[in-house]
Amino acid sequence: WYEDIIPAVSGDGTVPLESSAGQFVGDTRVTLMPWTRGVNTVDDVSHCGLMFNRQVQSAILDQLGVPHSPSDLSYDLHDAWATTFSTAGNVAANIVGGTILNALLDPVEGYVSDGQGRRLGWTAATGPLEEIPGSRWFGNGDGLGWLYGALEQPVNLHLNGQDAEHYAQLGLITGLGQSGLTSEGFLGQDAPLVLSLPFPPLAAPVLSIRWTGPGEALLSWAPVTGATAYTIFAGESPSGPWLPLESVSGTTHGVAVPDESLRFFVVSATQ
Repeated sequence: WYEDIIPAVSGDGTVPLESSAGQFVGDTRVTLMPWTRGVNTVDDVSHCGLMFNRQVQSAILDQLGVPHSPSDLSYDLHDAWATTFSTAGNVAANIVGGTILNALLDPVEGYVSDGQGRRLGWTAATGPLEEIPGSRWFGNGDGLGWLYGALEQPVNLHLNGQDAEHYAQLGLITGLGQSGLTSEGFLGQDAPLVLSLPFPPLAAPVLSIRWTGPGEALLSWAPVTGATAYTIFAGESPSGPWLPLESVSGTTHGVAVPDESLRFFVVSATQ
């Protein structure tokens, strides 16, 4: 059925404009840009080809106000993923505060919740939900959402079944890497489903220990990207068990070491 309506509206060679843009039609926040090879682009406009179409990439970055040069644009499918994620990572780290989250519901009620219980999504009872700062929702139960900015953990996807097959997807890009989840299959009417979004793990701090006086030592470590706090643990052997001593926001901390005792320390970073 795709082939029946491609010629009249161009589209990307696989999914026509009516299908790919359904959530955005009539939304004044959205700029729709159809691409037709030989008309407004010389590059591929197939389903995968759009991923590395140079004119499309440049137009998207222009629309977002992101400075770029020809070297930022991918030229073949193999490079497309690396370049796309690299560019998105630069946007995430430098433009929008560290996080890009995208959500897709098809067709199912649902929303994403952050660590404060704020929501992004759609339900029949509430309509569009854009409670998380920096978030936007387009469409309804067959919709798309994005968040550009800080995202407080834990993050969960809440679904409410419509007595039908469903597909839901979350994607996350941060300065630490990418993560995501998908859910698909049959969900009964009003059947609930909650899924947790894993976050890329933080790097382990490299710990330095310096004696500062009798029974006293100073622990120090370099800042870890994405960390908001550090937990210090102590143990009596290199393999633990580890007893949490204190949570700190800085990267130095003094500890007491009793006379004639052996202590080992480790530090973990938390978001």
